[in-house]
Amino acid sequence: MSFSCLYAYRLLTSTGYFAAKQIEIQGIHMLSDDTVISISEIGPGTNLLSANIEKVEQRLLENNWVKNVSVKRLLPDRIHIRIEERVPRFWVQKGGVLCYADSEGRIIAPVGSEKFVSLPLLQIDSEAAELVGYMPQVIRAVGASALRLQVDDASRIHLTAGRSVELYMEDKNLRLVFGLDDMDADLRRLSLVFADLGRRGELEGMRDMRAEGPNVWVRRHAAAR
Repeated sequence: MSFSCLYAYRLLTSTGYFAAKQIEIQGIHMLSDDTVISISEIGPGTNLLSANIEKVEQRLLENNWVKNVSVKRLLPDRIHIRIEERVPRFWVQKGGVLCYADSEGRIIAPVGSEKFVSLPLLQIDSEAAELVGYMPQVIRAVGASALRLQVDDASRIHLTAGRSVELYMEDKNLRLVFGLDDMDADLRRLSLVFADLGRRGELEGMRDMRAEGPNVWVRRHAAAR
């Protein structure tokens, strides 16, 4: 690089004309603007020509909440940061700490009082750890079923060593149980019984509904007998 080019480069990367005055951040829900600015190490006054955009993106991607990120200079004095956050779908216990986890049960961050989100608690038997990969399928199947419920409606989800899913619906005081191996068929059978009990006005008296093979077993609350 010639002396004149080097002088011009130094001038451009030190002049206040290209100092950041506006930092536009989009797509965040759990992260704060201050956190993003701190992680990116770009703030008001940063010379945008000297900023290494690739390194800024890499620093942001190292945060567990960040799934994808795009950083663009909008010269002379603006920078745009667009973040796609990981979506928390469950609470899980990890080492005695309550954490947010995504749809596949992967830990994101500890649950804190700031930007608190109430979610179903996901519990997994120690012998069923590999079943957590089924959770996106469970979410879709329950949502598409005629139960007219969502996994998010449950207060607790339990993946058992017997390859079954238990949904605890706290508002209905009801537990729904179905298998992973024939999930769609089990949910269809549960939906039929669920709808029939609703038509007969007997749903509120139910404690458990379990689809096993071709059958659906129901158990009433003791007071409803």
